[in-house]
Amino acid sequence: MVPPAGGGDPEAPAPAPAAERPP
Repeated sequence: MVPPAGGGDPEAPAPAPAAERPP
């Protein structure tokens, strides 16, 4: 998924779904 132009870090990983987030 491409981040919106002019915002966000292109090298930052996308936020994982809540089910995959560590406790």
